[in-house]
Amino acid sequence: MQDISLNRKFSIFTGKPIRQCRVVPLSIKGKKRAFLALYSSVFDVDPYVEMFFFPDDSLHFMAFTEDGAVLWKKDLGLGIVPGVWFCPFIAFDLDGDGDDEVYYVGNTEPAHPLGVSHYTLDCLDGRTGKFRKRILWPHVDEGREQNLSHQFRNFILGGYVHGKPRLVCVQGTYGDMFFECFDENLLVVWEHVVKKTDPGARGSHMCPVVDVNHDGVDEILWGERCIEIQFGKQLFCADETTYCGHSDIIMPLRMTDGRYHFFTCRETESTVGPRICDYNEKGELRWGALQEGHIDLGWAARLGDDHALYVMGVRVGHKVCGSTGRFHDKYEEFIFNEETGEQVKVPYQVYKTLPVDLNGDGYAEIVHGIPSSDGAVFDRFGKEHGNIGGCVALSGKLMEIPGEQMIVYSEDGTISMIHDENAHDSVFAEDRYGDCFYKHAQKLSGNGYNWCILGGI
Repeated sequence: MQDISLNRKFSIFTGKPIRQCRVVPLSIKGKKRAFLALYSSVFDVDPYVEMFFFPDDSLHFMAFTEDGAVLWKKDLGLGIVPGVWFCPFIAFDLDGDGDDEVYYVGNTEPAHPLGVSHYTLDCLDGRTGKFRKRILWPHVDEGREQNLSHQFRNFILGGYVHGKPRLVCVQGTYGDMFFECFDENLLVVWEHVVKKTDPGARGSHMCPVVDVNHDGVDEILWGERCIEIQFGKQLFCADETTYCGHSDIIMPLRMTDGRYHFFTCRETESTVGPRICDYNEKGELRWGALQEGHIDLGWAARLGDDHALYVMGVRVGHKVCGSTGRFHDKYEEFIFNEETGEQVKVPYQVYKTLPVDLNGDGYAEIVHGIPSSDGAVFDRFGKEHGNIGGCVALSGKLMEIPGEQMIVYSEDGTISMIHDENAHDSVFAEDRYGDCFYKHAQKLSGNGYNWCILGGI
C-alpha cells in the first residue's frame, strides 16, 4: 500500500474562530465546483434544556469554489439560534433552472429566537446569496406544545420523484413528527403526521433519502421508518410492534447486487433489545446485537478483506454538551461484520471517527474528525498517516481528482480542502462514486449528523 500524503488544496481564513460548520455542494451553472458553508464561532447549540446555552455569535453562510474563491457571504443574525436542529439548510435546485437555491429555517422576529410562530422557510439565490422568497415554517402551531428538546428538531430534505425534485420539511424527532412535501413551485404536495402515541420508531439524527426499491421514487429513512416522497406513504417500519424509540443512526448499506440493507444504532428505550440492528431491503431484521444501552456515533465502512463491510456502534455513558463541546464520561466500542453479524476487532479507536476513502482503493481510512476528537488519520491496518488539524464538515468525492476529499474547519478560523496527493481510484471506488445515493447524499450534510452517511456505499 502506498503511503497517504495529506495535502491542503486551499484554505480560506474566515476572520473568526470556527467551532461548528456544515458544508454542502452548491451547483451553479457555468461555475467550477462550489460549496456552501454554514458556520459559527460558538459550538453547536443543542435544544435539550440541560445542554442549551446562550450563544454570543450568529450563523454565517459562505459560498466558495473548489479553488477557494469566495463567492458570497451572509450573516443570519442573532434571531436564528446557531445549532443544527434549530437551523438546517440545503442547497437544492427545486425550481429546475439549473442553479441551486438555498433553503433554511428563518425567523421574521429576530428579537425572539425561540418564537416558533415567526419561523419561516427562507429561500436564497444560490448564485448571489440574495433573498428570493419565504413561507411559514410548516406545522409551527401543531408542534408548539412540545417541550424545548422536541420542538426545535428541524430538517429540510431534497429528493426526486421520477426525476422531479421535491423538498420535504420535517419538525420533530422524539415525539410528534410532522412532514410536509413541496413541489417545484413551493406548493404543498402532501402532509404526513406521526403522533407521539403512534406505534413504531421515532426519528433519527441522520436522515438518508434513497430509492430503496429502485422504482424511481426516493424514500426517507426516518429512524426505522421508510416513507416514500411521492405521496407520503409509509412503506415499512422495522420492529414496529416492539420498538418505539429513537435511533441515533440509520444508514443505507449497498449490497453487491444493488439491494440495500439498513443499519441502526438505538438510543432511547435503552432496555429494549437488540440495540444494534441490521435489516434487509424490506425492513426485516437480519441480525441484532446488545440488549441494552445508549448506542451512539455509529458508521459503516469497507474495512474487511475483499471490501467486506463493517458496521460500528458505541455504547456511551452520560453525555455532557455545552459551549466547549460534546463529551461522554465513558464508552464501549462494538464493530461487526455486516454480512455475518460476527463481532470483529480493529487496530484503532473508533470513538468519534468517520470513514473516508482518501486514497481511492475502495477501503476506508478512519479519520478522528468529529468535534472534540484529535484529527488523526489511520488506514484499516492501524498505521497513522498524519493529522487533518480540525473537524470534518463534508467528505466524499468533492473534486475531479483521485480519492475522496474532506472539507475541514479549525478553531483558528480556516476552512480547508484536504486530499491525498498519492490517491488513485480503483474500479471498486469508481463504481461506488457512481451510485445514485452517493451522488445525492452530500446534499443532506446541512441537516443532522450526516457526516458518515456515505460509508455503507
